[in-house]
Amino acid sequence: MTDLGATDLMEIHAVVKPADILTNLEKHRDRYIETLGDVKKIYEAQ
Repeated sequence: MTDLGATDLMEIHAVVKPADILTNLEKHRDRYIETLGDVKKIYEAQ
């Protein structure tokens, strides 16, 4: 998938199939989960 830059979300939806998005997200899945874990820790610490 090409880098679409600061394209409007609706425009992106017209070009990118949901399957492409899922494939792309799958690559970064672990990192997202880690980030969510960190966010949770920050909130719990407050």
